[in-house]
Amino acid sequence: MARHLSAAVLIAVSAALLGFALANIRSELAFWSSAPEAARFAAIASGTVTPGTSLFAKDRYFSDCLDLPDSLYARAQPSDRRAAFLAACADAARSVTAAMPTYARAWLALALTDIDALDQARATAPEVAWLADRRLLLALRHDTEPTRDIAVLLTSAAGTRALAAHYLAMPESRELFLSVAERAPLDQQRRFLSAIKAAAP
Repeated sequence: MARHLSAAVLIAVSAALLGFALANIRSELAFWSSAPEAARFAAIASGTVTPGTSLFAKDRYFSDCLDLPDSLYARAQPSDRRAAFLAACADAARSVTAAMPTYARAWLALALTDIDALDQARATAPEVAWLADRRLLLALRHDTEPTRDIAVLLTSAAGTRALAAHYLAMPESRELFLSVAERAPLDQQRRFLSAIKAAAP
């Protein structure tokens, strides 16, 4: 009898915990799917939202950490509010990477305020083109070595188009982009040149 009771209690507790977890996930999904940019910026800066429990919520949180600082809304905010936003992202990234050391998006978010984290962001997802693109821009901003990221972008059509756009928008970096492209396979060189011509005004 006691054994059956213990099993029933365990099932009830497990069901309650599962229900609580599902409720949290639904709440996270609702916020990140519908909250406007200003609300998300304010929630992150104030610490009223965290990366959450689901991978979806973590991805959305750190995507905002990466994207919102360059938005018109964020650039219009006072410097102390922008600093609070970046500090909150950095604190969250440190916490998440301590538990998930291979989660590249959080390492990249941390690199916004701690450029030393860029190496770890590169090590955890070296071949992902969109992350390589973000790493390239961050490396150029901080005058650190971006050669590996340029090489990664050249390996895919989408990455090559992104690099061609940077080539046209950043004349000061064209020599660097070309020096890496010249060491790439011929098919990648041709695709890069074609992408530049296609994107040119």
